[in-house]
Amino acid sequence: MDILPRLRQLFLISALLSSGAAFALIVPPLSEVETLNQQNDFAGALDDMLNGIHDNGWPRRPRRSLVISRIYRHTSTFSVGLKASALGIGFTLSREALFALNWKSHLLIIRHSPQAEYLLAQQNDGLIQLAEHEKSPLFAECTYSASASGSIELVGNVSLFGVSCKNKEELEQQLRVEQGSKFFRIKNGDSIPYLQELCFKHFKDFVEVKVTEDLKNIIVSNIFLLGEGVNTNQQKAIRKALYGYPEKTFLINKRTIEVFPASTYKDSKGRFNVRGSLLDKKIWGLNTTIVYQLVYQNGHLDRAHYHAYTAFGESSSNTIVDALKEFVEALGSEALLHGGAA
Repeated sequence: MDILPRLRQLFLISALLSSGAAFALIVPPLSEVETLNQQNDFAGALDDMLNGIHDNGWPRRPRRSLVISRIYRHTSTFSVGLKASALGIGFTLSREALFALNWKSHLLIIRHSPQAEYLLAQQNDGLIQLAEHEKSPLFAECTYSASASGSIELVGNVSLFGVSCKNKEELEQQLRVEQGSKFFRIKNGDSIPYLQELCFKHFKDFVEVKVTEDLKNIIVSNIFLLGEGVNTNQQKAIRKALYGYPEKTFLINKRTIEVFPASTYKDSKGRFNVRGSLLDKKIWGLNTTIVYQLVYQNGHLDRAHYHAYTAFGESSSNTIVDALKEFVEALGSEALLHGGAA
């Protein structure tokens, strides 16, 4: 075997690795390297690797892509008994926490796009369709994720993987499991709605149960209570409105608020409603009553109605309402998690 071509190959690989290049070089097996008898052949194979031909089926670089997500939030809930950690105080092993499960189905459409005119979609007789190019086929990948968001009651009380979570968004970011499909060739005539439905149907039929099971197991095995944590006036007030917490007056956003029990129900359109009232108390007795109604559609806040009344009738001032909107929406999220997701 001629040793010089092989030495040149090894030198090139060593130079690339020592330069700190930001890619993973896929080195062929020894028998394949030995078949590359000329340096140009090896350089050509290396160029193919860097342009994505062997990169797990990805199209060549440069690429153009589109991602469309279909989100299903708060369609189910489940509860787990939390462990007593070494730092835990004031809780028993029977303590339970409720989580809402959320699912997303992502469709990635991608192609090799060496020229600016290699579009992903184009207009044809007034319709927007996926653009076909003979030299640059379209590919797609489906990705599915399941995540869990916790109750407002848990904020400041939960540690996941040894890291405490400050809010519901942090918790949901950590509690996520994803599953991706292989790349598949998009056929002539395939539309974006068709591909979206294809991804979602595959998710529902084959992936959802196992991805969700994985997520639940991770939560059960890795989440801990940190003791009493942050037991804020807002958390107490929410528990008063929804669960009958014994106190009734709380300092919320620098205002003294009396909280009355809230009611929840689903209307004829299947929307989840939260209704209730608050009393903004004044030292001099000119109190203001705020009546609120939150309407949720598919796990999202669709609309919110607020009315403020004094002893002289309905108030046109929004100052008090604006000061309490954040609290009312937090209350609504808690109600949705506990009652609207089932």
